[in-house]
Amino acid sequence: MRWPCCIIPPIRPADLPGKLEGIILTEPRGVGGFGYDPVFFVPGENRTAAELEPAVKNRLSHRGRALAQLAQLLKLDPIPLAAG
Repeated sequence: MRWPCCIIPPIRPADLPGKLEGIILTEPRGVGGFGYDPVFFVPGENRTAAELEPAVKNRLSHRGRALAQLAQLLKLDPIPLAAG
């Protein structure tokens, strides 16, 4: 049996924007990723999101950037652990 757990840390509300700017192509390139990745060209990488290695895409993506900010926020605002 498994018991699911959802943890919502008691931190102050924060707006953690993440963005990745690029160009929409008319023809898809690459086979990785999902959704718009094959037509989303990342100028700084000279490739589409579908052509990026997963680690590179995660580092550059809007989600990856927002999560990096959250990780930094949690380091600066540690959550006290309950005794016991």
